[in-house]
Amino acid sequence: MVQRLAKMQDGTPVHVSYSLAPLSDIHLYSHGRMEAEPNGDGNTVYLLLAIAMFIIVIAWINYINLATARALNRAVEVGVRKAVGSQRSQLIWQFLFESALLNALAVGLSLLLITAVLPLFNLMSGQSLSMSLFGSATFWAALGGLYVAGSLLSGVYPAFVLSRFKPVVVLKGRVISARQGAGLRKALVVFQFAASLFLLVGTLIVFKQIRFMRAQELGFQMEQTLVVKAPMAVDDVLYGQKLGALRQNLRNESILQNMTASSYIPGEPVEFNAAGIRLRGEDFKMGKEYRVITTDDQYVPAFGLKLAAGRNFSEQFGGEAESVMFNVTGIRKLGFTDPKEAIGKQIDFWNRFYTIVGVVDDYHQQSLRETIEPLVFRYDPAIKGAISMKITAANAQQAIATVERQYAALFPDNPFQYFFLDQYFNNQYQADQRFGQVFGLFTGLAIFVACLGLFGLASFTVMQRTKEIGVRKVLGASVPQILGLLYREYATLIVWAFGMGAPLAWWFSSRWLEGYAFRTGVGWLPFVLPLLIVLFVAFLTVSVQSFRAATANPVKSLRSE
Repeated sequence: MVQRLAKMQDGTPVHVSYSLAPLSDIHLYSHGRMEAEPNGDGNTVYLLLAIAMFIIVIAWINYINLATARALNRAVEVGVRKAVGSQRSQLIWQFLFESALLNALAVGLSLLLITAVLPLFNLMSGQSLSMSLFGSATFWAALGGLYVAGSLLSGVYPAFVLSRFKPVVVLKGRVISARQGAGLRKALVVFQFAASLFLLVGTLIVFKQIRFMRAQELGFQMEQTLVVKAPMAVDDVLYGQKLGALRQNLRNESILQNMTASSYIPGEPVEFNAAGIRLRGEDFKMGKEYRVITTDDQYVPAFGLKLAAGRNFSEQFGGEAESVMFNVTGIRKLGFTDPKEAIGKQIDFWNRFYTIVGVVDDYHQQSLRETIEPLVFRYDPAIKGAISMKITAANAQQAIATVERQYAALFPDNPFQYFFLDQYFNNQYQADQRFGQVFGLFTGLAIFVACLGLFGLASFTVMQRTKEIGVRKVLGASVPQILGLLYREYATLIVWAFGMGAPLAWWFSSRWLEGYAFRTGVGWLPFVLPLLIVLFVAFLTVSVQSFRAATANPVKSLRSE
């Protein structure tokens, strides 16, 4: 950062600071005004990357669980191989190769899926991703590293477990119990569903915040407001006259309720940043920083702003070029607790004195992600920025055609560019909404992958407990009792997962909500609902095998043993 001492026109010293930022940081991190491109959010990118890693880890856990659970089925194979001379190291390499082969098939399938679903993902996320990433050496290096790590992490533990069986014990039929290693498998299942619950809670919090923002009063009226970009190829003196003619012509067409010209519209960041504004007579060091909006006398009624004190701009009073209005936040920044106290006071605005004639209630100039900034309103009935029109016609397309015709007649050398204010303002929430959709998609995928592993593990568990279930039925156990016995084990695991994932989800959700100046509370529903959903999905997943085992003929079950 470089600091310099500059001077204003009257010789007042001003401290000016300059700081440099890498160009590579503009897109995701700087979030400055008037930058070279629209900003993204680096935290969101890394959060989605973390979710993707969660899903991959859940898939690896599935492989570890199923591989170790099937240890009994492969015990004889290991015993025979060792009996004919295979070394343990050879068996380890064999199982690692199996893991590497499965991971390689998964990588190939994932690349095919990416190619197939990329257009749909672009449509949902509003991005324009392409396959150009496949031409990047960095991408293939990262993918290769992920493949090697996945092969090792998912294959090392099963390889060492399966390769340690002793051939003499195995071939005599005295194999380790099926419940050996059950503790690890349960711990991994708990981690899987803790991650799924974490993601599901996060998804509900995201949509709760979006719903909260859309339901809040903004402090202004934006319905039926057509915004037309002000013409630039027109003389400044004639512009004000032509604006009046446009207003009158549209009223004659019976489609216009009100019209205002302003440098900025609600939903648009105010780039005009004025530092050093202070009450007349105050020391320069008392100067404050404000966002400045220049407008005419119709801005307040056109957008339905409410006056907290004083009056609106009006040509009836004359000399409005030396008048200003503030919002309530701006008045408080000047040191007034009551807006009425500020009326009639004068401010020093860059060595010109202005009289405060009115104070408007605070309204949301931007989305609820942003704080309400201190605003000062200056008067200029011929300001070139945007022309906002309150349309009364029921047929919007007919009204647009009428406005375009009148606009072209008065400003023939300027293109007719327009949009509706409500759509423009709500576009600020699109990034959050799309983030919620992507977050929800990843959450659903994580739960689906976790349930695949649970289904396989439940199938194996039921198979190992076939004799136990048959004995219980012979002794008089009913189908609901047997189902309850099987469900209880998984319900306990999910409750443990909830206890692990809920505190983390609460902490991360609270931190994420801190990025919004106006935000909803976390609440209890986003936690209870995911628990019920995951319990239902888990029970549905294990019900297929559990119900089949519970209703099977116990005679067949005991004979199979």
